[in-house]
Formats: sequence, structure tokens, C-alpha cells
Amino acid sequence: MSRTAVAALYVAGALALSGFSCGGIPEPPPNPFTCSAQIRGAVNEDLWCFAGAFDYTQLDPAFPEWALDIPLYRGTLMAPEVAGGVGLFVAGTPVAGVAYGWDGVHAPNVDAGGAQRYVGFAPPTYDAVMTHQVVVPLSWPDYGTGTGTLSVTFSAVPGPNDYLGAHGVVDATLPSVDGLAGPVTLRVVF
Repeated sequence: MSRTAVAALYVAGALALSGFSCGGIPEPPPNPFTCSAQIRGAVNEDLWCFAGAFDYTQLDPAFPEWALDIPLYRGTLMAPEVAGGVGLFVAGTPVAGVAYGWDGVHAPNVDAGGAQRYVGFAPPTYDAVMTHQVVVPLSWPDYGTGTGTLSVTFSAVPGPNDYLGAHGVVDATLPSVDGLAGPVTLRVVF
């Protein structure tokens, strides 16, 4: 990615974050480059993020996978710490208004996915520790190996080559990785 593109993303993110809302009902992101996330439960924090989407049929029409990737950050734009992420693969282009996800037992319209929360993923050591995780298993006999719940509902599905045009809401319940802490809920508005 060119320096100009990176600089444009940083400026767009900074402008969007200047109007970042903390608390209350999540509002739609102010521009296509940003989103907001809230973790509640055993840990409470407000995070910022970028949502990216990719249609793999652009590479090979015989491969009808579509992916959503949302890295979550805490801190500032100039000193970010990776706080977690949400990822999802669906067969084909998703439909706006349809919930995609994992209910803890079944994932009828998701090929794979998950969400995580991390602490300690910051300079200088980058010693990340995963504290909470939801896992959507890869395929049917593995369904019993999933954890938590994950639901993604799109309000806008991007067209070809529009990698930042996905919008919607993620709702998830992430169990504690070590089983000692309580679960957290995650809500992302992207």
C-alpha cells in the first residue's frame, strides 16, 4: 500500500474518531473507513476499528467465498494497541438484512469465523494474551468444537473492488479462554 493511501486512511480515521461516541446506542460510523466496538461483561471497554471485505470470486470465479475482517484497536490512532478482531467467511456475497453467524450449535450460513479479545499487544514487546474467544468451526462434523456465539448482519454489502464498503452490526458472546473470567459481549457497528 502506498504512503499516500496509508496517510489518507490515517487522516480519514482521525477525522472520524474526533466524533467517536462512547456509550449509549451505537451510531452508524461517520465514514466508510471507521467503525466502533464495545466490549461489556467481565471487561468493559470501547474500541475503534476498520472493517474490510473481500469477494474471492474477483480472483477466481470458481471460488465463491466472501470474507469480512475487522481488526479491533484500543488507544489512539498514533499509538494503537491491537485489542482483538472479528473474521467471517461466507459462501458467496452476503445479503443485506440477513443475520450470518454461529448460534453455539449451528452455523447454517457461515463457512468459518470467530472473534477474539487480546491484551498486551503493544510496543515494545507485543506479548499478546488472548483473554476471550468465539470460534465458528470450519465444517459440519466439527460444529461441536465451536465456542460462544457470533452474528453479523450487513446493512450494506460492497460491490467489486470496494474493500471498505461493508456496513452493519456484529453481536457476539466471547467465553473466557482460561475459563476463570466471565464471558464478554462484543458489539461492533461498522
